Amino acid sequence: MRFPVFLIVIPIIAFIDPLYSQDITVLKGGTIIDVNNYGKSSRDIKNAIVIIKDKKIIAAGEAGKIKIPANARVVDVSGKYLVPGLIEGFGSVANQAFANAYLYSGVTTVVTVEDDRRGKTFMNASPSPALYKQDAYWGADRVEVTGKPWRFEDVNYRDDAAIRREIDSMAKEGAKVMLIHYGVKKEQLPAIVAACKANHIPTVGELGFTSYRDAVNAGIQSFVHTSRYTADILEDSVRQMYSRMPFGPPATFYYEYISKAGAISNPKLEELAKLYADHPVGLMPTGSLIVYTNMPFAKNPWNEPAASLIDEKDIIHEPLDKQTGKPKNPSPTRMKAAPVMMAMDSLFAHRGARFLTGTGATAFGVLPGASMYSELEILSHAGLSNRQVLAAATNNFSLLWDWKHIGKIEAGRDADILVLSANPVESLDNLKKIEVLFVKGTRIEREALLRK
Repeated sequence: MRFPVFLIVIPIIAFIDPLYSQDITVLKGGTIIDVNNYGKSSRDIKNAIVIIKDKKIIAAGEAGKIKIPANARVVDVSGKYLVPGLIEGFGSVANQAFANAYLYSGVTTVVTVEDDRRGKTFMNASPSPALYKQDAYWGADRVEVTGKPWRFEDVNYRDDAAIRREIDSMAKEGAKVMLIHYGVKKEQLPAIVAACKANHIPTVGELGFTSYRDAVNAGIQSFVHTSRYTADILEDSVRQMYSRMPFGPPATFYYEYISKAGAISNPKLEELAKLYADHPVGLMPTGSLIVYTNMPFAKNPWNEPAASLIDEKDIIHEPLDKQTGKPKNPSPTRMKAAPVMMAMDSLFAHRGARFLTGTGATAFGVLPGASMYSELEILSHAGLSNRQVLAAATNNFSLLWDWKHIGKIEAGRDADILVLSANPVESLDNLKKIEVLFVKGTRIEREALLRK
């Protein structure tokens, strides 16, 4: 007896170009932009060959030195510029629209943050940037004081053994980046750093009780928010108030303090600049959060094409006015302090500090994807060269977080590649001119991302 034969047709996802389904893809003739040495190297590779197989780059270099496999699909990118996919070091992916917005903007990796301002991470997005869960370590139990929002007390501080157990457990539950938070004490830092290193987890400091100098000396790899990593200019007693009221009066005090005449010439700020320049630590300003909208060069992020994907109701914390791109209820103290924070990061940049990109989306209305451009613009206005800005969004994560699998176009790395029609070293605006987008070796049809 014969049974009928049914042909099962599996539809190809619209976002993925079926022509790129062969095992080996070769990008031929483009220029690989050099992002080595924190953007201080400029040895671009012209007429390059990049070979992609099984989600990885298996070869990258000058055309005459690399043999193209006979069975490869060759894509001629002559006259184009190749850069690694951009990295969002402090953001959120709450839904598919956020994922699409990031990809459209050339962001192929997102460190996802979950809290009341950003919501939960949507882990099932497809297509999606690579998502790396950030968890927060407090060093103690945090008890919210009844009737006083954002007022905490820290109890039951952990000893070294408990720290190791907890961080090991967080790693098993998927933590890929660790935010070392306000209540952590100086004496806890060695055990925290050791446990994170053992689990290959990069560390980001957002501190209060511990000084940033102590954190640098203990080996914390990076710090987030200009308004936090400059807090060592305050008296210890004031700075330590952050551990109990991170978003209350201490923050307002900080804004008012730095807005006073002469704050930028505070000797403690120069000491911090030297500290950050002398140690391999990364600064992540998240300038899109507070600084950008208050600067004269600011543009409306809602006007970016990627912003058309975002529903305003999904920006759960203080969405920006869609017509102006400005806060709907601006804070006078933050507005006055914004230029000073820019000046502080400019001082750090000119002294030789190293930077990482993180927008803080979606707090204070920061838009996923679209606001990456404002973050790059902040770093540029702080004094980084265009190549240094590119490095901050790519290979600096390799150098500072030991993420050797992304951030650079070379053999052994994930094939996250942007093919641009114009040179981003000449203008950062050229990062928007993406002609081909690869995420782990798969070509994403970029314009299809805009179709909700």
